[in-house]
Amino acid sequence: PPPVPPPVPPPVDPRSWVTKTHEPGYCALYDICGHRKDGDVLPCPNNTKAQPPSDVLAKKLQATCPSLWSEQGGAAGHYCCTPQQVDKLATDTSKVAPFTVGCPACLHNFIQLWCVLTCSPDQATFLNVTSVQLAADNNVTAVQQVDIWMNQDFTDDLYNSCKVQVSRQRLCVQISRTRSFTHSK
Repeated sequence: PPPVPPPVPPPVDPRSWVTKTHEPGYCALYDICGHRKDGDVLPCPNNTKAQPPSDVLAKKLQATCPSLWSEQGGAAGHYCCTPQQVDKLATDTSKVAPFTVGCPACLHNFIQLWCVLTCSPDQATFLNVTSVQLAADNNVTAVQQVDIWMNQDFTDDLYNSCKVQVSRQRLCVQISRTRSFTHSK
């Protein structure tokens, strides 16, 4: 007999997935739940406590997010990401490197921003899942949209660390767009 297809999941109610706990030590996202139609990954809406790192995650965080690793106490810390999320982060942030040649502070700060957004154990204090969707590849509930709260000093410092370098590069447009999506607490 042919295999029975999996049941169709019930409709997703976005109100049930808005991040409820906005406290230190909590995640708003955790793991990868599927892929969009274009193949890019979608994180899971998971408002859970940050987790201690596995050996694999520890090695990946040390290589990709050394500042966050150090700030959180290394292996004694807790994190809101999986090894697969750090792999994606490393791949995505490596695309910026050619635009920041000659400005290591800009590259460091840009990578640190994505490390914090992806892995900080206090992620739920500055990130809120506002809507969810079904992943195109597996119909699992995944994040569709988030709000990110950053204070103005943080966004200004990031922008200023890259301003001189990016004024000669196209990355300036990307950073300017990113700035427009930030919110102050």
